[in-house]
Amino acid sequence: MVLSVSTKSKVIDIANVRFGRLIVIELLPYRANSRHAMWNCLCDCGQKIAVSSNSLKRGHTKSCGCLNLAKIKERMSKHGMYGTPEYRSWIAMFSRCSNPMRKGFVNYGGRGIKICKHWKNFENFYKDMGERPVGKSLDRKNNDGDYTPDNCRWATPKEQANNRRKRNSNKSKEESNEANATKTGNGN
Repeated sequence: MVLSVSTKSKVIDIANVRFGRLIVIELLPYRANSRHAMWNCLCDCGQKIAVSSNSLKRGHTKSCGCLNLAKIKERMSKHGMYGTPEYRSWIAMFSRCSNPMRKGFVNYGGRGIKICKHWKNFENFYKDMGERPVGKSLDRKNNDGDYTPDNCRWATPKEQANNRRKRNSNKSKEESNEANATKTGNGN
């Protein structure tokens, strides 16, 4: 059926047609500022929304907005652990190893520290590491090794402080003392 919106155009009736989560209810009155017919639609979630026929037909509008929210929620809660201490540790591990803009990257990804392929998936990381005990954080047993199940543990700040990598110093203690004496003028 063809409906008349104004004297200049004809609109194809799409009432009762489904577009994604929307069912078209009725044609809305013509609006001078709109080039396309506007339709009152009912979303599966119960909300009503006005949508142009163009947006419906081209697939630009598929819901009242609840579809995008549902997709975001699904992405964020795929494993139900978003925002937990374990998830934050996993995200921080990735950031340290893969984000050159992050402070400290030079000590992780910049040194070639990698994350094992198995841990690219949070569920695998959680299965291997388990729940993070209160007061502990992710630690690599061998600080020159990658993030792998065999090389990682939940450790206290004290345990981590005792597990720092040795900084390579090309100068001996004696050379350092001589350099300091020269800088202060006590070298002769």
